[in-house]
Amino acid sequence: MDPHIGYIYPAGAQRGATATIVVGGQYLEGADGIHVSGGGVRAKVLDFERPLNQREIQQMRNKFDEIREEMGMEEDERPTRQPEQFRTMIEQAEKSGITMEDVQKMREQGRIRNDPKLQENAQIAEVVTVEIEVLPDARPGRRELRIMKDGRISAPLAFFIGDHAEWVEADGKNIEKPLPVVLNGQILPGETDRYSFKASKGDQLVVAAAARELIPHLADAVPGWFQAVMALYDSKGSELAYADDYRFNPDPALYYEIPTDGTYTLEIRDSIYRGRQDFVYRITLGEIPFITSIFPLGGKEGTTTVAIQGKNLPATTGTVGNQDSLDSVKGIPLAYPVPFAHSTLPELPETEPNNTVTDAMPIRSTCVINGRIGHPGDLDVFEIQLKKGEAFVAEVNARRLNSPLDSVLKITDAHGRQVAFNDDHEDRALGLLTHHADSRIAFVAPHQGTFLIHLGDTQNAGGPDHGYRLHLGRPEPDYELRIVPSHLNGAPGASIPFTAFALRKDGFNGEIKLELKNEIDGLRLDGARIPAGQEQVELTLTLPTDPLYVPEPLKIEGRAVIDGKPAVRPAVPAEDMMQAFIYHHLVPAEEILLANIESRFLRPQINCKTKDPLKLKPGTTTSVTFEAPTAFGRQQLDFNVEPHSVPAGVGIEDVTIGNGTIEVMLATDPALSVKGQEGNLIFELVIERNMQAREGREARTLRIPAGHLPAVPFKIM
Repeated sequence: MDPHIGYIYPAGAQRGATATIVVGGQYLEGADGIHVSGGGVRAKVLDFERPLNQREIQQMRNKFDEIREEMGMEEDERPTRQPEQFRTMIEQAEKSGITMEDVQKMREQGRIRNDPKLQENAQIAEVVTVEIEVLPDARPGRRELRIMKDGRISAPLAFFIGDHAEWVEADGKNIEKPLPVVLNGQILPGETDRYSFKASKGDQLVVAAAARELIPHLADAVPGWFQAVMALYDSKGSELAYADDYRFNPDPALYYEIPTDGTYTLEIRDSIYRGRQDFVYRITLGEIPFITSIFPLGGKEGTTTVAIQGKNLPATTGTVGNQDSLDSVKGIPLAYPVPFAHSTLPELPETEPNNTVTDAMPIRSTCVINGRIGHPGDLDVFEIQLKKGEAFVAEVNARRLNSPLDSVLKITDAHGRQVAFNDDHEDRALGLLTHHADSRIAFVAPHQGTFLIHLGDTQNAGGPDHGYRLHLGRPEPDYELRIVPSHLNGAPGASIPFTAFALRKDGFNGEIKLELKNEIDGLRLDGARIPAGQEQVELTLTLPTDPLYVPEPLKIEGRAVIDGKPAVRPAVPAEDMMQAFIYHHLVPAEEILLANIESRFLRPQINCKTKDPLKLKPGTTTSVTFEAPTAFGRQQLDFNVEPHSVPAGVGIEDVTIGNGTIEVMLATDPALSVKGQEGNLIFELVIERNMQAREGREARTLRIPAGHLPAVPFKIM
């Protein structure tokens, strides 16, 4: 199984320092390496610990029963009440290979199992201890940490590198280091963490927590993340400030001007007193630069000057180049960078007054308007001229750029009749957003004439920080790509299934071809095409027979034709994360990493002899043949083929293995199959071993997964 990371604690380290962290997860036994994106970090695995399994616990109990019997103890007699008996029992247990550590572990697991507030969770039960050395010149900011085991690599979790001193919960609750400092802790059920620190009159204190940012979505918790709340108290215990979020971000932040010299206490807990080992937090505490808003929220490619508001800032203006965030001001790095958008379109400032139909700002061509809903109840109105049947798009970009604006769009004709309306528009490219508050309207003019676009806030809120970018113009068909998962593990020569998602925009429904950009001999994509009109396809990556000794970053591009012109887009790696038992999000990652599973055997590549899409005719059978030279040796009859990904109505009728080939005969049911459906067929290779009956066990067939066959494109005729 691939290693799985459930949490990292602490989830960051200081530049130029060495730290010990724990990585909690599943299938971590044998972990032998750590991968941190961005370089400048050295890491090594120190230790591994896992809970006892039921078999081990029962064996220990049986051994203690034997020892008790040998000592002449009654069944219900407790040796802990007689120290001499207890020491004798432990000595006898140690002679049997049971350590005091094993005993303590069994007791702790029993305590957790019997405590209704505590929940056992196999996904975070195993722990790897890691030593992290961060070089002084390491790039600060968010990184991704993955764990490696036997050549396999895990999905990533966030790991932060910064310049501030780090303080972990075990260091104590009285912070002895000068501020600013980063506090690291874990919240267990019913727990509240409190930290005391000294501050001086006039200090502009900023307290910003990262909790959900560390682990974006929890599959088995509601609302689907650790919902942290914070409060600040003076030395008398009076509450001075409280935060349970920061605007629309569930991670809280607060700022407070210290009124007098003294000792203050910061408190953090879960909003409903939940807790678990993966309820990890990082709190940056001190007079740190913190941006509350910028304007404009974006600009044309090149350098843009922006106005800045916030706390502890060295300037009120800054410049942003072609990067996608503002991450420093006057050379001082920001603990929390602010996103910034770019466009190739003309940029216009909103001109006031434009809050009535009479004062509407006229728009004559495609553009991006940079504006604000400047006060509660404000409304911005824009006027456009359209011909009958002309397609038009109005799209707000605000919440996606950290603006608190919860936009609403309405389009009316010159007589005040509403022709289109939108409050929220889902953007699947933003895997971390759960409230898609930006509005978007795509409509076709019902007649020629004047139309008015009304932009406001759904809550009638407003202010200098309620900025927006309003894109007005014709539809621009386009697409984005996501590759799931961001880690692909396979033995040399194996074929690995993964999924490509097409996030289509403005009516683009064309075919998208996928192309591998890595120059590695023998590495290839099979089924590398998202058919027209489809949003996803499962395909395979076939590995070279020569081993890869380090994880290899993959580069995949999508190629399509839009309005007669080539449209090449990068494939963005992502993880399909579940939130609160039901919701799924495509959460972007920094890189797609390919890793080789350690194997004693070199397996040759399997190739499909059918080069064109397989034509499946309902009511008939169709065969597909794979070349598998020396793949199975003398045990080829132990292998079988099963469906991994096939459309409804298509099934395997027969499998023939021999003479270096695998032939799969498929039957297509006319009642269940869908005419015109396209995609890829993917089959799983399994080894079947007949296990003879033994005492207490019936005869059975043991199925051992042996990999996948390369994807085969198909079309149902």
